Amino acid sequence: MTEKLRFFVSIGIVLYFMLLGMLIRKRSISLRYALLWGVLGIVFILLDVFPNLLYTICSILGVQTPVFGLYAVFILLIFVVLIVLTGIISRQAEKIRTLAQTAALLEKRMRELEAAPESQQP
Repeated sequence: MTEKLRFFVSIGIVLYFMLLGMLIRKRSISLRYALLWGVLGIVFILLDVFPNLLYTICSILGVQTPVFGLYAVFILLIFVVLIVLTGIISRQAEKIRTLAQTAALLEKRMRELEAAPESQQP
């Protein structure tokens, strides 16, 4: 990886962490998810600081050019993040469905109690 590319990657990493910090400060992202993105940023830092690590990964993957290896690593890490976030979204959708069903049952019960004559209420 050339020095020029490493310089631009370093600038990108700094901007990445600035954006992440801004999102945390504005509470646009919870700390749980910020941790996931922070770990991803640390991987980027490691690849930038230790370019030999990138060469090793490229040789393992059979990629001849480190830039393509860098893209492959980025894409792989983004897929991992997408899978994790998809799992989180699936769990949240299930919780929302359960909550909506519970609210509907409670509303039905409340309407039944309101409709019952005064003498039958406990």
